[in-house]
Amino acid sequence: MTDPGERPPAPAKWRSPKGAVIAPVAAGTLPRYRLGTGIRLIPRGADLQIGTAAGRRLLLADAPPRAARILQELDGTHSADHLLTGADDRRWWYSTFRQLYLAGILHGDDRAPQVGPGLVDERIDLTHRHGADAADLALGRRCDAIVEIRGAGRIAGLVAGLLVAAGIGQVQLTKNRPARASDTLVAVEPGRASEPAGNPPSTDGAGLLTTSASSPAQLRPTVVVLAGDAAAEYTDARDLMTARVPHLALGAADGRAVVGPLVLPGRSSCLWCLDLWRADRDPDWATLRLATSSAPGVPSAVLAAGAAALGTAEVLHVVEGIRHPLTVDGTLEWDAATLPRRRTWQPHPECGCTDRP
Repeated sequence: MTDPGERPPAPAKWRSPKGAVIAPVAAGTLPRYRLGTGIRLIPRGADLQIGTAAGRRLLLADAPPRAARILQELDGTHSADHLLTGADDRRWWYSTFRQLYLAGILHGDDRAPQVGPGLVDERIDLTHRHGADAADLALGRRCDAIVEIRGAGRIAGLVAGLLVAAGIGQVQLTKNRPARASDTLVAVEPGRASEPAGNPPSTDGAGLLTTSASSPAQLRPTVVVLAGDAAAEYTDARDLMTARVPHLALGAADGRAVVGPLVLPGRSSCLWCLDLWRADRDPDWATLRLATSSAPGVPSAVLAAGAAALGTAEVLHVVEGIRHPLTVDGTLEWDAATLPRRRTWQPHPECGCTDRP
């Protein structure tokens, strides 16, 4: 049994992904194994590929004819011993189950994890990327998280909807101005009238969404997204720096989306750092910033959607705590024609934001 594409080892030896030889397992009572969420079984001639995600896929060489059926029946309802009743190759299956368990493809749970119907696809995606245990941990942290979005417009609404769909427990959309017609995108389905899209759902998603004109005093968010019409400035985040709340700047205009920086107060560069670096390079930066912020443009549908997707991914990285966000001490810039480009912004020596207690 090997990763597809690799040369199979000798038939008498079974190797885990780390290369440890697995000795045959004596007959006995096995747990109620469960095939991991989203694991595909793909026949390849006489072989059977188990899983498709890199690092979580194995090739069962010369698989028994009923291998796929046995693996599909591993749903935690019956023990593995029960499924192998009458089989004359039980010892071979015991070793195979053990290797699949070590590879994270089988789990020893006697029941499937309790995941709401709206989050099944989220769990499958997380399992493919991080494994089942990390997926459950990430979903739990999403459920416990509170994310506030400050701003109005296309990007703010899209981010709110994505976070609710991703399972964030509470999403607070704090609008800083009245709604405008340009805030809402339009989706057209064949045979149906056009309906507004891009605005967040109400409360029928995986999480809870509330909207208001000011930030609730009792709300202690896990992270705040600054998604106003113009590029976020350091004055927008003074209270967040004082309260040491992580916050992400997010915007798009003039044909370019800018995601970041993601500010971890006291530990990374802040919005004031970016202003100082830009002023060092351009003495007229303050004038340019004022001109662009006083009359911000409306991003195109594609640019707004891209900015919202990149920004939502960064927020989820903060909430889950599994991967390091790309926009800490940096920004992602995207023009809808090329791949996103990352720019590094180290703390400015004159700012002192990383010296905060």
